[in-house]
Amino acid sequence: MNLTVSVGQAKNAAHLQDTVRALNLSQPASKSSLDEFFELYSHFNGSHYAAAWNKTQTLGWLGEAGGLGEIAAALEHLSSEVWAFPQGSASAHCPLAVDFSPNVAVSPTNCFFLSSLEPTDTQVSQRYSLLLTPAQLSNLTEEFQKGRAASLALGYASAMSTGNVAPQVQAAWNDSKDKLNAAYRVMVDEVASPMDAVSGNIEAMASSSECHPAYEVFVFGSKALGGDFVSELVALSSCYWVLSCSTLGLTVLYCHLWQLREPGAKGRLNDKLDRAGTAAPEDEDYESADDEEIELQRPLTGANSA
Repeated sequence: MNLTVSVGQAKNAAHLQDTVRALNLSQPASKSSLDEFFELYSHFNGSHYAAAWNKTQTLGWLGEAGGLGEIAAALEHLSSEVWAFPQGSASAHCPLAVDFSPNVAVSPTNCFFLSSLEPTDTQVSQRYSLLLTPAQLSNLTEEFQKGRAASLALGYASAMSTGNVAPQVQAAWNDSKDKLNAAYRVMVDEVASPMDAVSGNIEAMASSSECHPAYEVFVFGSKALGGDFVSELVALSSCYWVLSCSTLGLTVLYCHLWQLREPGAKGRLNDKLDRAGTAAPEDEDYESADDEEIELQRPLTGANSA
C-alpha cells in the first residue's frame, strides 16, 4: 500500500501513545474526593496556623489554647505591662488597648497594641534595660520578636477568615463536576482511544514488517471514508488491472494469428521459387489445389481478385 514511516514520526507516535495511555489510566473526578479539603477550610480560623518556632503555638485569636493569649501572657509576665493584638479578642486585663508609645512610662496599668513594627528591639532595650537582668531582657526581646511576627501573620489570617471563599468554591465544584466528568468521557472515548489505536499502528509499522498494522490502517480508513466508497474503489482498480491483462493477451493472440495468415513477402517468394523448380503437373486436381492455396494466402480484408 506504499506506506512509509520515518524515525521521527515513529518517535512522535510512541510519545503520543504513552501520553494517551496515561490519560486512559486516569480516573474521573469523584464526588467526595474534595469533601475533606472543603470541610477543613470551611471554618478556617487561627488555630490552623502553627508557628515556625513551636508547632503548638498557633494564631488562635478567640482564646484557644496555644493561641495568641500565651504570647500576650508571656509579654505581660516579663514586662509588667499588658499587651494585646489588634485583631484578637480583648483581654480581661486590657479591654481598651491603645497604640504603643515609647514616651509613656512603664506601668502595670498600661495596655498597648502589639503591632508588626513596634516595639522594636531597640525600644524594648531602652524601655526595660533598667528593670530587667540581661537574661530577662534577652528573653523579653525574643518574645517581642515572636509577638511582632504573630501580629503580621494575624493580619493575613483574619482577612482570610472573614473573606473565606471555600464555601463558594465548594458550591462551584459541585455544580461543575458532572459536566467535567462528561467532558472527560467524551475525550477518552472519542479522542484518546482512536489516537491510541492509530499511534500504535504507526509504531508497529516502524518497528516490524508485518502487514497487520497496514491492514488495520486500511480498515480504519475504510470506516472513516465510508465502506462502500473504499470497497468500490478497490473493486474498480482490480477490474482495470484484469482488463489491461486481458487486452495485452488478446493483442498477442491477434499478432500470432496475423502471422499465420500473412507470412509476408519473403514467405511468398520462397513458395514461388519452390514451385518454379518443380515440374507442374498437368492434371486438373493439382491446379485446383494450387488455386485454393493462393486464395487462402490473401489478406483478411483484401478484395477478391482473379
